Amino acid sequence: MFNKNLYIFIIKYRFWIIVFSVIFTIFFGIFAAKTTIDMGTYTLLPDKDSEIIKFNEISKKFGGFDNMIIYIKGKNNNKMENAAEEIANEMKNLKEYVKYVDYKYPVDFIKENILLYLDKDSFEEIIYLLKNNMDLLKLTQEKNNLSKLLLYLSTKKDIKEEEISIINNLIKKNRNNILKILDMKYYYNESKTTLLIFLRPTNANHDMLFFEKMVSKVKKDIYPITKKYSTLNIGITGMPVIMAEQQQNLNSKITIISIIVLLLLIVLFTLSYKKFSSSIYIVMPVIIAIIWTLGINYLIIGRLNIVTSIFSILLLGLGVDYSLHFLTKFYYEINKGNDSYTALEKVFNHTLSGIFVGAITTASSFYALMLSKFKGLYELGFVAGTGILMSLISIIFILPSILSYLKIKSDTQSKNSTLSEIYMKILTKNKYVIILVVFLITLIPYIFRNKIEFNYNAFDLLPDLPSVKIENSLKKILILLLNIIF
Repeated sequence: MFNKNLYIFIIKYRFWIIVFSVIFTIFFGIFAAKTTIDMGTYTLLPDKDSEIIKFNEISKKFGGFDNMIIYIKGKNNNKMENAAEEIANEMKNLKEYVKYVDYKYPVDFIKENILLYLDKDSFEEIIYLLKNNMDLLKLTQEKNNLSKLLLYLSTKKDIKEEEISIINNLIKKNRNNILKILDMKYYYNESKTTLLIFLRPTNANHDMLFFEKMVSKVKKDIYPITKKYSTLNIGITGMPVIMAEQQQNLNSKITIISIIVLLLLIVLFTLSYKKFSSSIYIVMPVIIAIIWTLGINYLIIGRLNIVTSIFSILLLGLGVDYSLHFLTKFYYEINKGNDSYTALEKVFNHTLSGIFVGAITTASSFYALMLSKFKGLYELGFVAGTGILMSLISIIFILPSILSYLKIKSDTQSKNSTLSEIYMKILTKNKYVIILVVFLITLIPYIFRNKIEFNYNAFDLLPDLPSVKIENSLKKILILLLNIIF
């Protein structure tokens, strides 16, 4: 009874339903056009979590932890160091974006406190020496304490062989790293052909808008220096650059992929129904639903994140199912000789309930994700659940309103589908073979399940962007710097 009354209501007010749907589509379309994709990951973390609160408090004091890296490549170390000094001075003036500039070893501190760079074993050996040579305690508090320490021990007459062995081991273990630091001064690679400058951003969150502005400002400010030192290869990389490039790449790729998926659906439905108009009737309600959902999402959440960025593609795949069920039943009734009004009434009486229940259960499943504290899942649940409901509303109200105005003729060829008959014969004739093949396909992944490993490296998920290539090429230098310092 409810379905019949709903059908009567839609047919009675079909003109106004179409008019209001156009108004809503324009209204939400304005806000949908403003939607941006935020690639940040920190912004997806729960705000009220105690650890996140601590992290945010520390970040306000010390800045972000995703450094931007300025690299200087060349063969003339004097020019490279002069360029590094000029760039560092420029970057220190960018108070809005740069918290710290780090490009040199703290040589003075190392010279004054060189014993602090000893490992645990070396420290214990020093303690042994101090127990037998109390005068060394004074030397450890003076500048250049290592050189004075070695001088003292080398001039001591009654030094033991064990002490000599300890001294030699200390020199052997610590000489290379310490001398590298004192010799290089700047953050070079081993061959001294690449020099790195690290910029710590003021914003600790993966704020894409901030990163884009920071990258643009840094490029602009170092451009005169790159021109001045044209013989050097000066560029930027690091997480802010990668995220900014990823943002631009994702925005363009998501649009392109969505268009490709839409075109493939149109081609598929055109071939299936042998009518181009059929594919338009199927995808139109989903496109309207996407526009409405993007507009609602912008008004409530204000952005798409790295998880919800695939929303439009997801809804194209899920939403067309309901249009497909609706239109298949509609054409079935038309081919039986019914007019559009009767065919629509049959759809409402027999098919609409299944479409409604299917859409509600799917939307509810997505809305259940909103119980998660992780914003990525929370926002996915809201966007996908709302998208399914908008598809349902569009299919129930807009699609029949439009179809009721059309005079669709019966397609006698569709009554006896040759393709369907051939497909049914293949299934019934080879049912045991098909069951066996499906079983084997299911079994093979289960056999090799132990060889599947979880990849914790988020960089492997990034596309082949220029900044990613540069970042990977600098990994050896970064590892070298860590080894030297620690």
